[in-house]
Amino acid sequence: SLFIRPNYSEMISITSDSTDFVTTEYTLPKEYQTKNVLVEVIHGDLRETGFAFNNQLLVRLSTKSGQLRVFNKTTQRPLACTYVKVYAKTNNGCEFLKDGYTDIRGYFDYYSVSTDVAERATRLSIFIDKDGFGSCIRETVPPISAK
Repeated sequence: SLFIRPNYSEMISITSDSTDFVTTEYTLPKEYQTKNVLVEVIHGDLRETGFAFNNQLLVRLSTKSGQLRVFNKTTQRPLACTYVKVYAKTNNGCEFLKDGYTDIRGYFDYYSVSTDVAERATRLSIFIDKDGFGSCIRETVPPISAK
């Protein structure tokens, strides 16, 4: 892209005598192994892109109540003050639903709002971020209790 330049780029030669599916393993440089990265593979006209979220977050979603809880993946302790941002897929496209922070117990109500966006939602996309622990994205359906 004209406006986006990678922090790191490397050419890797992949050789195979087979015309079948080929698997290649690649180890990221040490300085990127604990970061969120965007990996792009280009071969001729083929271009594949994928995200790798390296995080220490354990997220439990309750599709029954519309709440989530965030834990430290290593210690299993709740993470307070974790940022959460929610978007809803509706017939009008993608709409902002709500954002906020988890409470001292690691809880966040990701669905309750005073607008009609939640009522029109068919899917939800939830971004979760905590300094020092990384970030992740979860997708789910609106809570059963909302039906």
